[in-house]
Amino acid sequence: SPLGYFPDEVAIDFLIQIFSAIDYIHSLNIIHCDIKPENFVLKIEKGKAELKLVDFGNAIRKPKQKERLFNFKGTKEYMAPETLENSGFDEKVDEWAAGVIMYNMLTGADPFSSDSDSEYKDNIKFKEIKFDYIKNERLRNLNKKLLNRFMAKRISAKEALEEIINIKNEMIYNKRIEKYQNVNKIDLAMNKSTIKNYS
Repeated sequence: SPLGYFPDEVAIDFLIQIFSAIDYIHSLNIIHCDIKPENFVLKIEKGKAELKLVDFGNAIRKPKQKERLFNFKGTKEYMAPETLENSGFDEKVDEWAAGVIMYNMLTGADPFSSDSDSEYKDNIKFKEIKFDYIKNERLRNLNKKLLNRFMAKRISAKEALEEIINIKNEMIYNKRIEKYQNVNKIDLAMNKSTIKNYS
């Protein structure tokens, strides 16, 4: 984006597709393990932008029992804290990575930026993330739930998808109300102008 970040409305449409893809593969007991912007192919057809999730080279099957996995292989910038601590991981690594993408899209910034590789990893584990840069309160709260360092408290892709759809619907509703109020203001102004002309 020329702005360095995406307007909320555009980001929301892409995020719905991102969480839909993650929710779908999780329903098949597949963990992608390398969710990042480069692994989404953008297809534009008839003015509609569609994302496709690709590159399942690091993907693994989720265990049927609720056991944790080890030896994570992924991209540093999108690695969840539990993978860096080697404390065991599950499908929530994909939600964390989607949360980083969401932060990138809404702010144009990297939440853990550092020139040093070791400091970058420390930032992922410990640095306080500045969510204030995200103006929309509901988007800000959703991003906090995705970038929760406690894996067990991190929301699922299905929950994130439901929330982002609700946010989109609320924005559409608010725009309709605003449009209705503007039309009423114009009508009122025209009526006052007509009364003045007749008087």
